[in-house]
Amino acid sequence: MKIWADGSPWQGNIKTTFGYLDTGATRRMGLEPHHHGDANWTADQLRELAVSFVGQGFQVACHVHGDSAVDDVLDAYEAALAARPGDWRLRLEHAGAMRPDQFARAAKLGVTVSLFIEHLYYWGDVLLDDLFGPDRGGQWMSAKSALDAGLRVSFHNDGTVTPPSPLGNIATAVTRTARGSGRVLAPSQRIAVTAAIRAQTIDPAWQLHLDKHVGSLAVGKAADLVVLAENPHLADPAAIRGIAVQATYLNGRRTHG
Repeated sequence: MKIWADGSPWQGNIKTTFGYLDTGATRRMGLEPHHHGDANWTADQLRELAVSFVGQGFQVACHVHGDSAVDDVLDAYEAALAARPGDWRLRLEHAGAMRPDQFARAAKLGVTVSLFIEHLYYWGDVLLDDLFGPDRGGQWMSAKSALDAGLRVSFHNDGTVTPPSPLGNIATAVTRTARGSGRVLAPSQRIAVTAAIRAQTIDPAWQLHLDKHVGSLAVGKAADLVVLAENPHLADPAAIRGIAVQATYLNGRRTHG
């Protein structure tokens, strides 16, 4: 079951503890200086939804970007897990402004995170210059902090915001480079190629309770795989995005190449 805790950074409706910048872009969005955004639900309503859905046996994913909204979601998940304990792998979707202490709390609760990492490549300059500045915008999608907290992280795309490109996600996680200016957003949040590949394969499968069936190559699992023209572990990180896919297999049947 999916819940939307807050909205989109590009619309000015994510619930944050910090304010938006006062720029031409935020003025065109109709935002007052130091705007903080709002949530779609009160904390009590969000808690009621999470407790109800988990109580009915649903795994829950919650769209959330602002760090204040992340607190609300973690409170709701904690209440749901207290009411019905289990290995639910409840998930936070996107989590752009999530802080290191919040990743640590999620890990302690057994909650997991899926990061919309390609925001940095396609919208990194907007995050830095128009919306949040280098301190907040630069830390957007803090993948290294998530891994340091012990989380198993996945990457994803929203097709109308960024193209669905697994190799693009991996490249961005490794380089954190904005497409327009070439600036690096918080180089300390870069992660290794191996970790980025896991976030595109076995760890999302684990998040969905499907890791015994897909996500890695092993006897008894579906033979879902790609054949790449280069080894991403050895390639120039800046070139990973452009590695050619020579063949694709689904359940052992070649569907491309």
